Amino acid sequence: MIRKLKEPVKLSDKHHEMAGGIILLEMAIVSIIAGYYYHSWWVFGGTLIGVVILATLLSYANQILRGILCTAIGLIWVYIFYNWIGKNIDSTGWKVVLIVLVFFIGVGINLLGLGHDDGTTD
Repeated sequence: MIRKLKEPVKLSDKHHEMAGGIILLEMAIVSIIAGYYYHSWWVFGGTLIGVVILATLLSYANQILRGILCTAIGLIWVYIFYNWIGKNIDSTGWKVVLIVLVFFIGVGINLLGLGHDDGTTD
C-alpha cells in the first residue's frame, strides 16, 4: 500500500547551493566541449549563453517540463559516461549498474538544483 506524504521533504539551503553549483559546472562543461569539438570560440560563447538562458527558463517552467528536460540531461550524461568510461569496462553488469546510477544521480541533482527554496519542485 502506498501512503502519501503529508508534507514535502524540506532540504537545507546548503543542498540547493551544492546542486546549483553542479548545474553551473554542467553548463561550463557543455560549452567547453562544444567549443572544443567545433574549434570555435563563437560556438563556446553561443552555447554558454544558450545554456544560461535555458537554465533561466527552466526555473520558471512547470514540473512536467522540468522533469522532461532533466531526464534529457540525465540521458546526455549517460551517453558521455558510456562513450568515455563505459567502453573500458569489460563486465556488462557493471556497465548497466553504473549507467543507471549515473542517470539517476544526474536527474536528481538537476531536479534539486531547479527546485524551489522550500525543497519542492512545484
